[in-house]
Amino acid sequence: TAAVSAAALALPSRAAARTAGSAAQAAPRPFALNKSPLKLGLMTYLVGQSWDIPTIIKNCTDTKFQHVQLRTTHKHGVELTLTGPQRADVKKRFADAGLAISLASTYQFHEADPAVVRRNIEGAKQFLQLAADVGAQGVRVFPNGVPNEGSPDREKILEQIGKSVSEAATTGHNLGVQLRMEEHGNGTSNIPVVKKILDYANNPYVYVIWNCSA
Repeated sequence: TAAVSAAALALPSRAAARTAGSAAQAAPRPFALNKSPLKLGLMTYLVGQSWDIPTIIKNCTDTKFQHVQLRTTHKHGVELTLTGPQRADVKKRFADAGLAISLASTYQFHEADPAVVRRNIEGAKQFLQLAADVGAQGVRVFPNGVPNEGSPDREKILEQIGKSVSEAATTGHNLGVQLRMEEHGNGTSNIPVVKKILDYANNPYVYVIWNCSA
């Protein structure tokens, strides 16, 4: 195609000019690297669960990973029990290393008992405060299940999950931390269901993490 266009440009005619103009418009753009490519990050769920903070920092910086999600209960020890000075130390270590972090909690909002749901909401709020204190970008939570289609409680639970993540997300926003609901759980690892939960949440500060279950 390029050779034909070049030949057409050599012909002294209006038709050639029109052809040349069309060829120029159709020409592919020159190749350029994406200025905002995907960036590598690590979740300590399997790889990294036995690493302490110095090991996480060393391994991630050595391999050019730019983010780590610290899952609760792992050896890194970033938990609600950390004192103020300990939280400040965690924040400084990761900041000095140039490594972004987020936290992965296990709070979930599908339980039938309202008292249990309330404990999870309040726990998520505490974890959001922890995230703010250690300089984390966000906190992962779960939906984490919904009754089957046809169950009279299905919509009630979906609404409950939506309202729960919405309340926590507002707290997170006020702290400068994202509340990230993972597409996870029995019946809730489903895009249309996640969309319905987001509709019930009706809150622009609820974020979604897509869970790879392959």
